[in-house]
Amino acid sequence: MQVKTFEALTMNDAIKSVKNEFGNDAIILNTKEKTIDKKNKMYEVTAAVPETTPSAGASAGIAAFKASNQSSEISEQLSSLDQRISNLTDILPRKSSINNLEGGIEELKALLLEALRTKENHIISQIPKSMTKLYRQLSLTGIDESELAKLITYLKDLPDPTENSNKIPINMGDHYQSQAIRWMLKRISITPKWTPVSGTTKIRAFVGPSGSGKTSAIAKLAANYHKQHKAKILLVSFDQSKLGSNEQLRLYAKILGVQFETINSTKDLEKILDKNTDIDMVFVDTAGRSPKNSQLIEELNLFQESSLPLDFHLVLSITEKQAQLDRAIRSFSALGISSLIFTKMDESWSYGEIFNLSTKWSLPLSFFSTGPRIPDDIERASKERVVERIFGL
Repeated sequence: MQVKTFEALTMNDAIKSVKNEFGNDAIILNTKEKTIDKKNKMYEVTAAVPETTPSAGASAGIAAFKASNQSSEISEQLSSLDQRISNLTDILPRKSSINNLEGGIEELKALLLEALRTKENHIISQIPKSMTKLYRQLSLTGIDESELAKLITYLKDLPDPTENSNKIPINMGDHYQSQAIRWMLKRISITPKWTPVSGTTKIRAFVGPSGSGKTSAIAKLAANYHKQHKAKILLVSFDQSKLGSNEQLRLYAKILGVQFETINSTKDLEKILDKNTDIDMVFVDTAGRSPKNSQLIEELNLFQESSLPLDFHLVLSITEKQAQLDRAIRSFSALGISSLIFTKMDESWSYGEIFNLSTKWSLPLSFFSTGPRIPDDIERASKERVVERIFGL
């Protein structure tokens, strides 16, 4: 396996370098934007391509082909492809434009909250002025109004801190924020650490909607446990829904130096484990499909009905709307979800949904994926980290 990092002043040029070096078989592992100075940026693309060993005849043919000048037709096709890539790059929305749009949405939400504050019978019009800022802040971060109502009721029932202040000035806004943090910390649940136990094989199956970042999260976890805990890892793909669905995980396994297998049933996995009794942790990547797909749930139920020591972990993208995240949890809940893993934390403006979903469904949190880099951008979930994200501490 060849892995190489390419740098260029534009993303288009970096991709061209990948194509020129590795050809059409290249797989993009990571992209990164680096700031050189106030005006200039550098784009970095990490790509990989499987090792190939051509025969002597093939090597001679390739050398002759490169030396020849009779490849004009292919050159024209490549030139056309370059132009199409360039056109696509030009019409893609810039990150700054997206940030400006999201910032505008946040401002509109703030204006709406201000209008609601004066609306009769709305909760924000009934709370003390010293709690208004806290309410507005938490509402903007996505905390459900039902949860906010519980919080405000809790804060109202607290003893008045000014009665025992010994004439020391108290900032009521800071007081209510600290009390709100304590209230949230008590309601957030975190899974125990995933500690490999010698002589015991633990199987963890990862489920989730398409595009949730499930495969990347698995690769990050596998790399961390393989390197930091010296655990013997087996990556398993249980996804026969589309051609080539296993290749990304297979590539990750080869780069990480861990074992990889594909299966069609629980019996396949049982046979593999019978032959590999020294495996510490098994990470099973399942098909990423819509939660509406009942066939997928039925296939996964076969795992649940087996005698394998298996847990299901639901991977969700924090950038999705809460209504969609709710539907995903409702659909996969029949499997018996052991924890929630949230991805794309670096792409979100609000994190209240993490608190909402965890408390609403009584599901503990296990990991947060914080970026595209493998294996760096993943961290174990913690109560403190959730509160930091919500309050912007």
